[in-house]
Amino acid sequence: MNFLKKLFNTVTICCFSMLLMSLSCSKSDDDDAVVKPLRDYSTQYGTDLANIITYLKTHKLNSAITDYSANVNNSNLFLETTNVSESLWSLPSTGSIYPKLLHKEVKIESHMTAPYLVYYIVFNEGNTTEKPCPLDNVLVTYRGSSLANVSDVVSATEFENSPVSVLFNLNRVVSGWQEVFPLFGKGTFDEVATGNGPNVYTNYGAGIMFLPSGLGYYQQSSTNMPEYSPLVFSFQLQNFVRVDTDSDGIMTVDELVKNSEGNYVKESYIDTDGDNYYDFNDIDDDNDGFTTRNEIKDADGNLIPFIDIPTCTGGNGKKRHLDSKCHN
Repeated sequence: MNFLKKLFNTVTICCFSMLLMSLSCSKSDDDDAVVKPLRDYSTQYGTDLANIITYLKTHKLNSAITDYSANVNNSNLFLETTNVSESLWSLPSTGSIYPKLLHKEVKIESHMTAPYLVYYIVFNEGNTTEKPCPLDNVLVTYRGSSLANVSDVVSATEFENSPVSVLFNLNRVVSGWQEVFPLFGKGTFDEVATGNGPNVYTNYGAGIMFLPSGLGYYQQSSTNMPEYSPLVFSFQLQNFVRVDTDSDGIMTVDELVKNSEGNYVKESYIDTDGDNYYDFNDIDDDNDGFTTRNEIKDADGNLIPFIDIPTCTGGNGKKRHLDSKCHN
């Protein structure tokens, strides 16, 4: 059985559509319209973080659920509690016991000088060596809720629930997903259990992410999601598919580097020729007038695997497609 064919044939591919509104307004309507200024990101982040921590301290995992990884779409996954010692906040952050409550810093320099703090819960890490990069396609199930603080009580309202596997490109969703999903590994495809039905995976990455609104939809709103809402996503990462964003013959993951802490961050994304286009979105990485795809072919015209691309003879020690002194 062709695994990738089965994957794509049985997956529901989610496409976001925009609602087009045609507004007919008189001049007086325009004069009376009030455009709300965008809130300051740093100030809003402080509010969001306080609400997220309050939620973590006032909610616990439902002890009646024995397999949290398999129940990420369950609306009763969380229960309210007045006991902080049994709350999500009290989950361990080290050791081999799961679930764990962890956090990471996310720098978005266009938003704030200080980093965001993103809390996330790990039910299961999944495959420890095969994890998506921030721009790959991910096959997931998920449940999304927005947080709201009313009279110092922080509660969550579901706005979306997808128990059926959906394939997303991480570059086309909220930025918080790009930060959290690379921390989890894919599952193991169970062909026997799958049979002719939907794909079945075991030992998949599963958890919950708590995103400040600056890593979510920020000023955007909907019926169940007010503007400036922190978001909670519980999810399963069943699988992922590597992508070649610019179709230059090199997979995007090979055109990204990790920082010293082993994380993908935009500050370490590569722009070899300094033309303000990252290499993963640049068909001529060294700006020499020869496309990358044509510079990584062998004598027979076949694409050379990234690891085998030779360095430029007499150049700067870079791979052939990254050195403007070397053409093929």
